[in-house]
Amino acid sequence: MRCKIGDVKFSDRHIAPGYLLWRLANLWQKFMREKLDALDITHVQFALLKALYWEMEEKEKSVTQVELANVCSMDVMMTSQVVRTLEKKKLVERAQHPHDTRAKVLILTPEGKKVIRKAFDFVSDLNDQFFKPVEKRLPRIVAVMQKIIDANEKLLQENQNHE
Repeated sequence: MRCKIGDVKFSDRHIAPGYLLWRLANLWQKFMREKLDALDITHVQFALLKALYWEMEEKEKSVTQVELANVCSMDVMMTSQVVRTLEKKKLVERAQHPHDTRAKVLILTPEGKKVIRKAFDFVSDLNDQFFKPVEKRLPRIVAVMQKIIDANEKLLQENQNHE
């Protein structure tokens, strides 16, 4: 079976970009699971904790659940479920919004800050290890990945606007 993208033909499905992307994503997920299991958090929980940490600590900004979902490009309902789990683990708390009495903001607990800081170290080490084979070309690879993401997010948005 052959794969063709534009004018480029791939003679083997094992070198088709989509297949390689799928394999790469699966490998990344496997390594992330191994690292984050030690902290009893999932990759999705890590993504939300990381974004909340960034918004709180770096931007000094309070964040609602909807804003957090948007920052992470995640579904609001899924974010809600994951935040509930993070609350049960005592990593996140909800507090009254400073300006909107109907809204709640999310706050990292001291334990949540401790966990996310450890996770940063784990993931930093994983990044170094995982991308070592292409370290010199990594800025270009990241730029290409971002270009693909941007183009496809735009396409997705256009498709949703037509529905």
